[in-house]
Amino acid sequence: MPAPSQISIATSSLNRLVKEVGSYHKESSQQQARIAKLESGDIGEHEEDNAEFVLKQEVSLSLTCRMEPIDIEANFSVQKRALEETKAMFPQLKIKIEDGQSRLQTQLDSSSDATPEEVTKAKEALAGASTILNEAA
Repeated sequence: MPAPSQISIATSSLNRLVKEVGSYHKESSQQQARIAKLESGDIGEHEEDNAEFVLKQEVSLSLTCRMEPIDIEANFSVQKRALEETKAMFPQLKIKIEDGQSRLQTQLDSSSDATPEEVTKAKEALAGASTILNEAA
């Protein structure tokens, strides 16, 4: 199997960045939902008995695992901090996507030996990246 071409590498890189943005958007939505749930105090009956365990699990994602009880206010601040850290990733990803777009466009313009399939995938990746950047604006 031949090594991937530069245009294929640039296309894959840009597609990965676009997927990463989607992943951060999903994570941000989940964190906002958790915060809203904590703010409203809306814990279901089956969750009430398990609330401390669930809180420990969520907090342990961003802190070292602790065995002492965790109060809701501590978890609330951890969730808010996690949301802010997630939101802080968007400007960095925007810069990386713009850079990836530029590199891919350069590869597309200078690559005379690219297959039609590679060109199509590159154009699709550029369009997807443009959509993401337009949504961020």
